[in-house]
Amino acid sequence: MVSRRGVTAPFSLDGPQAFMGCMTATGRSRLLARYTFESEDWEQGATAAATAGPYAALATFSTLLHYGGSGDKLAVYDLRTGMLVKRLGGEQVTCDGYSCLTYMDELAINAAGDTAVHTDQTLCPQFASGCEQIQADDSTGVHIIDQAASTSPFQADSSPTLTNLALIKNTLTWQHAGTSQTTTLH
Repeated sequence: MVSRRGVTAPFSLDGPQAFMGCMTATGRSRLLARYTFESEDWEQGATAAATAGPYAALATFSTLLHYGGSGDKLAVYDLRTGMLVKRLGGEQVTCDGYSCLTYMDELAINAAGDTAVHTDQTLCPQFASGCEQIQADDSTGVHIIDQAASTSPFQADSSPTLTNLALIKNTLTWQHAGTSQTTTLH
């Protein structure tokens, strides 16, 4: 996993089949996730990664191509052990059906394991179109921090409304349609 502290390391969907994490303090690398099986009906993998302190965050996805449906979930790993930390992360976006797609791209993590991620999906109950969200997980649980309608979230000519996600200590910042926003995670 290549990442600057707490900042997303993006890669394409045909990217790595395995993800390793390494604490610079110890130099010991650990296998965090491996994706060895895909078929014409199902695919899984990851879309982004970030590290901070003893933690690594990985935006994972699973798509059912044959039956329809898509889901993304943020997983946090302890780099000291290589194990998934179930009490951290947990942000997710899911939908069912052939015309529904989900995606996670920008993500951030701090040294305490608090996380934030930008999500996108083509069908949202609260909007008559697609939507994007900023979701965050801290000691109080997972929360939707901001959201916006998205008319064509998966077209090459579309631009996200929610951008520039960053998490410094417990201060989360982002932009909503070019306007700076901030909140404090607990």
